[in-house]
Amino acid sequence: MTYKQVNGLYQVPLVGFGKQLQSRGWNIGEHSAFGGNSGGHAPNSYHNYDEALDITWKNNSYGDYDPSGKVKWDDWTDQLGTRLAGAGPEILHRSKDASGHGTHVHLAAKNGILNFTEAQMQDFGLMTSGTATPARSEAKEKAQAFQSLREGTDTNTEQATALAETPAYGEAKPFDIRDRDVRAKGNFDPRYDRRE
Repeated sequence: MTYKQVNGLYQVPLVGFGKQLQSRGWNIGEHSAFGGNSGGHAPNSYHNYDEALDITWKNNSYGDYDPSGKVKWDDWTDQLGTRLAGAGPEILHRSKDASGHGTHVHLAAKNGILNFTEAQMQDFGLMTSGTATPARSEAKEKAQAFQSLREGTDTNTEQATALAETPAYGEAKPFDIRDRDVRAKGNFDPRYDRRE
């Protein structure tokens, strides 16, 4: 599943998240990608714009209990709603709206995009490793630092040494003198000059 990080939150497509929940035993409905909208929703419901899912647990392969066999299906469904807090503009479940959402979680996503914290990403198995991938801004800063090193501008000797000695720099591209202007470094050419 593709996602991107914006302002510290991870933007995840609603349909992709629904498929992830299906792979974990949840039943997904009331969306065109999951059997369609059966109707009966509020006139301006997110369901009418394919921006919401209804998520249920009952009557799946686990029966009336969670995968551990210890938590009843309705408590397990309510816990899911609590775990989704803040991910979208509407998250309704038994604890928030028992009369209309006692048996399922209603999860809405403006423009079909959910916003998860890193903890939620890990909780729902959306990250392949235990930590977040570097933010684009961090990668951009590193690329700019490498470019400064390559061009020989705005980089002092200490910064150049620190960048050159990191495994990422050495692995990214082998050193090639044609990639930098030796005049910018006082005509120092490491192929011929040795400075100690």
